[in-house]
Amino acid sequence: EASRTLRAAELDAAASKLLFETLSTHKSRAEARFRAPLEKKVRELLGLVLGSAELTLEDQTLAIAQLDRGDHRADDFDQLSSGAQEQLGVIVRLAMAELLAGNGTLPVTLDDALVFTDERRFQGMLRVLQRVARHLQIVFVTCQWDRYRALGLAAGLGRAEAKGIAGEAADDGVAVGELVGEGFGAGD
Repeated sequence: EASRTLRAAELDAAASKLLFETLSTHKSRAEARFRAPLEKKVRELLGLVLGSAELTLEDQTLAIAQLDRGDHRADDFDQLSSGAQEQLGVIVRLAMAELLAGNGTLPVTLDDALVFTDERRFQGMLRVLQRVARHLQIVFVTCQWDRYRALGLAAGLGRAEAKGIAGEAADDGVAVGELVGEGFGAGD
């Protein structure tokens, strides 16, 4: 009986090991296939804001590790300003969404994602948003609606409708709008 139990445990262990190795191999292959196109898209979008800067992503998690602005120094992500961190986070999210959308479209919600971004960099981020709007449906939830008017956006919902979506935050001046397709909707 003990030898049969031992043999069953050995078979379970071998099966678990094979499963782990197979999944690890496929995960590594998928990461490798995704990483190069992601880095390319990130470079394209980052160039609209920071010119020739380079972003380094962590190997396993694809989290943002460093920003190299080309001036012979690379800054760790956690050393960057809040505005720079939020810009890079939005750029990586949008690049991932574009890759995942393929030839289709995906929605992306930005909930006051650029509140710490200064005006000069915000203009660059508007270029990024215009660029990705060809493939993504971008939904904005913001209390700084005037900053997004340059995109030609119409506030899609009034305060009462926004309150239904955003809850009590709508009482604090939250506006909800949408950026779709190349025309961005009718501006007001």
